[in-house]
Amino acid sequence: MRVVRNQIVHNGGEANKYKSMDDMDLAAGDAGYLDMEFSEKYPEYVSGSGVNAGVNVTQEQLQSMIESSVALVGWLAKELRAREASSLEKSKGIQ
Repeated sequence: MRVVRNQIVHNGGEANKYKSMDDMDLAAGDAGYLDMEFSEKYPEYVSGSGVNAGVNVTQEQLQSMIESSVALVGWLAKELRAREASSLEKSKGIQ
């Protein structure tokens, strides 16, 4: 999701940004003048194609990411609490 967010923020929501003039090959079609790495790597977040390709996050995708984030935070909280408890037990034995 971080990559998708960065594509929206840093590239204005364009899925395929233009290559630099030095890297362009106009005879090679869209891939000759567009950096299509994002749309090839994350097609589920792209609507349209070529110059008209935009980054698109559906409500379902967003909800899935939120649920995954909440699950991760819950797991981390349990892990940290277990480590904290273990550390406290060890420090009691040292005193």
